[in-house]
Amino acid sequence: MLKQNTLGGSFTLHGKGLHTGLNLVVTFNPAPENYGYKIQRIDLPGEPIIEAIAENVIETTRGTVLAQGEARCATVEHALAALYALGVDNCFIQVNGPEVPILDGSAEKYVENIRRVGVVEQNAPKDFYVVHKKIEVRDDQTGSVITILPDESFCLPVQGPQQPVRHAGRHGKLRKGDCSGPHLLFRA
Repeated sequence: MLKQNTLGGSFTLHGKGLHTGLNLVVTFNPAPENYGYKIQRIDLPGEPIIEAIAENVIETTRGTVLAQGEARCATVEHALAALYALGVDNCFIQVNGPEVPILDGSAEKYVENIRRVGVVEQNAPKDFYVVHKKIEVRDDQTGSVITILPDESFCLPVQGPQQPVRHAGRHGKLRKGDCSGPHLLFRA
């Protein structure tokens, strides 16, 4: 039985906001079992916390925006993708503004720091969504298609219309825990 994981320690990153231009600070902290990912806006009165769940996604036009109540946090996708790809299930994130800093535009700095502080196994079992049959979602306006197929292991074949930054092809494959190779080089 696979168990949940959290960070082995905290780390902090500093950078500019892509949409606001603000100087931002984001800190990633270990969290207890069954916590998930939660983002605390430490710059707002009452320091509200936003759960990073699909129901709280309010915008995806030029980045992912999460909101809960009046609190919002934008540009969270690279940070959350890095946590997920490295097997971190529980993380408490604190940010001092309305978005996570963009850094170099990739998940690389998050991956480096998660690896530096390490990932610690917890006692609770992981919770999985099991795909039993093909699921396909199409956006006829953009031509985008997401196809999900049953598989014995987690794997994301990736195909994009734009050229990756440092790779000649347009295809990649991401397997859980594998954060090396050309699939990390797809950038917006």
